[in-house]
Amino acid sequence: MLLNMNTTYQTNRFLFFTLLFLFGFATSLSLTAQTIYYVDATKANNDGDGTSWATAKKDLQVALDTATPGDEIRVASGTYFPTDAPNGSTTNDRNKAFHLNKDLILKGSYDPATEMQDYTNPSILSGDIGMQDDNTDNAYHVLITANLSSDAIIDGFTFSGGNADGTGSLVFDSESFTRDDGGGIYNYESSPTITNSTFHGNSAKGNGGGMVNEGSIGDASTPKLYNTVFYANTASESSDIFGNAIDESSSHNASDGTGGGINAGTGFVALTPEEDPFTNSADPAGADDILGTPDDGLVPSSTSPLVDAGVDSQNEEETDITGGDRVMGTAIDIGAYEDQTSLSSDMPSVETTTLYPNPYRKRTSTGGVAFGKW
Repeated sequence: MLLNMNTTYQTNRFLFFTLLFLFGFATSLSLTAQTIYYVDATKANNDGDGTSWATAKKDLQVALDTATPGDEIRVASGTYFPTDAPNGSTTNDRNKAFHLNKDLILKGSYDPATEMQDYTNPSILSGDIGMQDDNTDNAYHVLITANLSSDAIIDGFTFSGGNADGTGSLVFDSESFTRDDGGGIYNYESSPTITNSTFHGNSAKGNGGGMVNEGSIGDASTPKLYNTVFYANTASESSDIFGNAIDESSSHNASDGTGGGINAGTGFVALTPEEDPFTNSADPAGADDILGTPDDGLVPSSTSPLVDAGVDSQNEEETDITGGDRVMGTAIDIGAYEDQTSLSSDMPSVETTTLYPNPYRKRTSTGGVAFGKW
């Protein structure tokens, strides 16, 4: 009798702890489950719940506001404009900017028909919110970020048309973003990972036409950059990147340094405005005026230093944003496009320049060196 009681007790005890473990495991999964949201500019409105291509959100900012840390947002090909000001103001459309203050995975250039990030067309984040091709009414910033870690991933986008020529500041997440700095992206105490992207045609009256990285002492912005191009961004006091140095693990990027000093981390391929590294950067959409097609002007020329200068480990796609093969030579090209010509074995080698930034103090020094202007 005693033996049977002990056996029953042990069995019940085992079942109790097994159920407790399973309950805890299920609860853990529910707390950490990642939600994937979808954005498609062709949708009529934002009425869908955004959890499938069929119910995708129309505006990217709505998805950014809906998602919680750890979620992923997949963005269909097309051009997206900021729809809301980060400080909630409605008196000046130029205050509108995409704004992000939580660690999300943001991936562009999806084809909803195949549900694959096949880059048959790019996802373009544009500040050209007013009269097209007139930057006097463009958004001051395309994207501003606050308090992001490197777990925040921004992959496969073109940033263009930000024109930071204003006065005063925007406030977002208790941080101030000056309206004359950071036309493309403005990071404050924020260090996202940016891959396979292009910053082109952004400007600033002050610093960092392409990117500004700022922060308080001990909490600097040090984003990680891989396979990313900065070209034809302008600024009065500095250039493509200004502020805190990018993370020293960054690699396989390229910049022309247009506009003045550039503070960077490591491994930037030096581009010069006198030698266009693209087929025709003055005409990004090409003869057909359709971005994401083989005649795009931002495709690297066959002799460009961008060719075979990227790092394959930062790419998961088989095609570039025009649908061409993503890796044509010995390695991936830097940026979102891949040169589709056959490269000979006697292709000139790429020389990279490592920049060692000076310590940065907010608003007191441009630091660094004049990249490409020795």
